[in-house]
Amino acid sequence: MRAGPPEVAGLLKGAEALLITCHIMPDGDALGSALALAQGLMAQGKRVEVVCQDPVPELYSFLPGSSLVLTPDQARGPHEVAVFLDCTDASRVGEAALALANGARVRLNVDHHVTNSFFGDMNYVDPQRAAVGEQVYLVLQAMGVKVGKPTAMCLYVAIATDTGQFCYSNTTVETHRLVASLLEDGANPAQVSESLYESRSLPSLRLLSLALGALRVSPCGQVAWVSLSRSMLKAAGARDDEAEGLINYPRSLEGVAVGILLKEIDEDRVKVSFRSRDRVDVSRLAASLGGGGHPRAAGCLLEMGLQEAEDAVVRVALEAVREDRGLHQCSQAPGTDQP
Repeated sequence: MRAGPPEVAGLLKGAEALLITCHIMPDGDALGSALALAQGLMAQGKRVEVVCQDPVPELYSFLPGSSLVLTPDQARGPHEVAVFLDCTDASRVGEAALALANGARVRLNVDHHVTNSFFGDMNYVDPQRAAVGEQVYLVLQAMGVKVGKPTAMCLYVAIATDTGQFCYSNTTVETHRLVASLLEDGANPAQVSESLYESRSLPSLRLLSLALGALRVSPCGQVAWVSLSRSMLKAAGARDDEAEGLINYPRSLEGVAVGILLKEIDEDRVKVSFRSRDRVDVSRLAASLGGGGHPRAAGCLLEMGLQEAEDAVVRVALEAVREDRGLHQCSQAPGTDQP
């Protein structure tokens, strides 16, 4: 069934033991939303376990309550309600976390992606929301939960990261009103900015240098991409999470319609991130490769080698740009493109 904040609040109020989970390789919205909801529910006397298949990235370790996040094998259960946050479909949480969530009586799906599959028993899906953090805030309001500083900080990070520090087109008037309330509740923008954007390690800057050196652009100038190998991460001495934000560089190149970052997870897995400026719907592009997301920001996980993934991804991006803008020179196979 479809639901809004009042229905979700009623479900959560009626449960005593809850599981909160989010997608693999969690980002700021997924983690911030999960921790904020957990803290709000625990303040109501609920027993809550936050489970993520992947560990909290070092980048987000400053979030209040980050130590609450468990791996699936650490969860005790049982759970009456399993809350899926920021997931287009149930499989996005990973096999181990999904097996745990499937043991709950009710599966609650809270998401803002237009590609959501409405997999829950109850579905609060609102593509008009800039971040799941906005939805969690509305649910906490509907429950009558007082938002203190730790919860406000988590929600601020959720919204700030998914809106590109309030620069992306998904930022709305309502987003700013909601964030103003979070500031009144104690969120500290300066602390968030310092932690996320102004404290770069030397290895992260070395990785940026390698990534910019690997930047490639299609002949038509409409598609730009970076392929980041494990060897590049090793050479820079950088952590996986220090690649976050690199997608903004190919996207920011003048004239580019679609920016792409391919990050090699291991020999046969590649994480792909897409960003677009205005017209190309990259959620459709990602969906064609088994992923999903938003019209301007999307991604997928490919089970293939890095070069094979690059060939496949750049090809579909060029096709999307050609169809959208009628640029026939963007039809060349990616292997022929030159920077």
